[in-house]
Amino acid sequence: MAMNRFMHPRNPYKTPPDFKQLALEYPEFREKAIQNLSGHVRLDFRNQGSVWALTKSLLHQDFKLKVEIIPDRLVPTLPLRLNYLLWLEDLLNFVPNENKNVVGVDIGTGACCIYPLLAWKHLSWKMLATETDEKSYECAQQNIERNYLQEVITVKLVPSDTFLVGALEEDVSYSFCMCNPPFHKDNAPPKSRHPDRHGPRNAPTGTKVEVSVSGGEEAFVSRIVEDSALLKTKIGIYTVMLGHKSSVAPLKQKAIEAGAADVASSVFCQGRTTRWGFAWTFHPHYKISSLKSPFEMEKKQQKANQPFTHDFLQEEGFTYDMIVSRIVQLLEKLEVGDLTANIYTLKLKYQTQLINLTHTLNSEAQVLKSTFKLKFQNQVSKSTLKLKFSTRLSNSTHQLNS
Repeated sequence: MAMNRFMHPRNPYKTPPDFKQLALEYPEFREKAIQNLSGHVRLDFRNQGSVWALTKSLLHQDFKLKVEIIPDRLVPTLPLRLNYLLWLEDLLNFVPNENKNVVGVDIGTGACCIYPLLAWKHLSWKMLATETDEKSYECAQQNIERNYLQEVITVKLVPSDTFLVGALEEDVSYSFCMCNPPFHKDNAPPKSRHPDRHGPRNAPTGTKVEVSVSGGEEAFVSRIVEDSALLKTKIGIYTVMLGHKSSVAPLKQKAIEAGAADVASSVFCQGRTTRWGFAWTFHPHYKISSLKSPFEMEKKQQKANQPFTHDFLQEEGFTYDMIVSRIVQLLEKLEVGDLTANIYTLKLKYQTQLINLTHTLNSEAQVLKSTFKLKFQNQVSKSTLKLKFSTRLSNSTHQLNS
């Protein structure tokens, strides 16, 4: 759970749910829960039934939603879905004069219809959802009707090659679109994880069409980018959630080449799972790139706190004067302000004097060492001589610092 500190600050699951209370209130969850001798209740997340029992119980407890799902379909986890929706809410804050009548599009909503249901219950957004699989479409429609949300959520069954063009209502402008695309390439083994990363905690769920696609997520999202180039500002902000960090850069480039006015990315952290959000817009006044996630802000702060270092002695042929000149050049390149520059100049002045003094003392030491070796070779030890000049150097340094 180390990454939970980077969860969206408004995510209600930043504080983990009380499993013991859930077990008391929901029999289906209680059947999957495991209680040890001390009374601690945990869940085996490697069991698909356990994950579904948790999701179903939380949807009812926290959002008053009654949801069912057909076997073998993708089981959504709520912290990740809310991270995505809350990031979308932050992005919409960059939309000038955005009213409360937000209307979004969910591409490939799935059997649970999780994003539209949460979007309405948690954020009061109306949603258009699309689905290509007939069984998932029927299940999604039933979940909408089960919660009496037909007036605010519409789900459409569309052909497998339809993304946005051909799915939208002609007389409606949409605030955003979202998509949780299949992450993996068809018939390709999953990418190996970094050896330092823990294995995935949750059991794998979903049909082949839900988790893999020809060309992988990059090819899938490229089709959405192509549609966006035709639709332009009909949708305010286009977004997707990615499973691989390596997909972000090439998709940013594709969106820019398609004419996007601005692009943005984010990191969604929850438990042992990390996902990446990518957004683009054709509105020139939507400055979405200025939005950063808690994870990105901490990484940026860590970099800012690292001292700037440069080892001049590694570079051959540098004299002391050349080193000072090089430092001044570096400060100018860093665009250090006048006040700071004056402080640096003062420090450099005394540091230069100290360097020159050290160089002089070292030279004197070499001469005197030779003299002592000739005249008092058996009377003066090297350690005594070293102590003498170390003391002189220390006193001189103290004087310069003062």
